[in-house]
Amino acid sequence: MYTDGPSESPHRYSDGALCMWYPYDASEQRWIRDDGPAALLGHVVAHLLREEWWRSTGEWPGQEAPHGT
Repeated sequence: MYTDGPSESPHRYSDGALCMWYPYDASEQRWIRDDGPAALLGHVVAHLLREEWWRSTGEWPGQEAPHGT
């Protein structure tokens, strides 16, 4: 998933895609196709709000999984 706007974030891939969940999380913790597009948009909005909070405070609100550079 890609978005316009500020891209500085500890939770973006090197190509700018949002890193919204750990790929091996349980299906309850990430979006799956059966959840539908509205649920996916909810994940995107929540992620972008977390990014904005991080830019303002330096703290990431919510769970984080380790990922490489």
